[in-house]
Amino acid sequence: MLLDKSFAIARSGELVIQCIEACIYQKIDKGLRLEGHGIIKINSVGSLYMEFVCLKSENFPFDFGGNDFPKDLFDPEQELFFECLTLDGEKIEANGFSLKITEFNTYRPFKFIVGFAEIYSQVPFNYPGQRKSFLCFEVNELSRVPKNKGNTTTSTLGGESWSFNQTVLKSDEFEISIIDHKEYVEVYANGDFEVDKLFQALIFYIGFASGTLPQAYAMSKRSGSKLTHYVRSIRNSIKSQAIPHPIPENVLINGLVDVKSHYDLFFNIWHVLNNHNVYFESTYSQ
Repeated sequence: MLLDKSFAIARSGELVIQCIEACIYQKIDKGLRLEGHGIIKINSVGSLYMEFVCLKSENFPFDFGGNDFPKDLFDPEQELFFECLTLDGEKIEANGFSLKITEFNTYRPFKFIVGFAEIYSQVPFNYPGQRKSFLCFEVNELSRVPKNKGNTTTSTLGGESWSFNQTVLKSDEFEISIIDHKEYVEVYANGDFEVDKLFQALIFYIGFASGTLPQAYAMSKRSGSKLTHYVRSIRNSIKSQAIPHPIPENVLINGLVDVKSHYDLFFNIWHVLNNHNVYFESTYSQ
């Protein structure tokens, strides 16, 4: 399910994943281990969570008042990991989350809620071409990035419509498309680049240019021979909230519409991110 429908189900919020086998564990000696089953959903505020039914536990301390895991959030050795097998036979994983389980919840079998920042599924992928990297994500905002390409859309009833709704950006490293749909923006890139860095640059560029806080609720990325699909938690309360976009979409220079300066902003962001990372982080934090 996550591989085939991650974008559509995350966009609608109608995610229901039945996990027939599930495990939460730590990789340290005598680390926590909880085994059971449950259901992964998205709640009304946009957060991913799982209703976990624990059937077996190891190294679970029964302290009055409850237990927090990990005990030290800043100790990487205490990190929590999650794996499950779905009803469709798919393996889904997560990591870096935390748990709070009260003593009153721990009668066998017991049930608790676990929240995830994101869940993901990985598959091997052999790409015959020369380009090694791929990135695709969606955000639930409209972008103010100037468009430079139109597309024809065919409806299920056979009708066609044309819209000037796509931005294509090219360099020696990648080719990027930013496509405005009716209620969301689709972004994808092919090339040879650091996937996580390009994601950072694109999110910052779209948000800064549009006066929004774009949140990627679903993402696919490939680096080398590994393809990973994600569904991510978002905050519905900040969807569709915007300030007047600080950079105009269309600027007239000597009587002609200039979009190159707008696109140059993205390539400058990409340059700063790769060569002056401290400056980028400082700007992004603002």
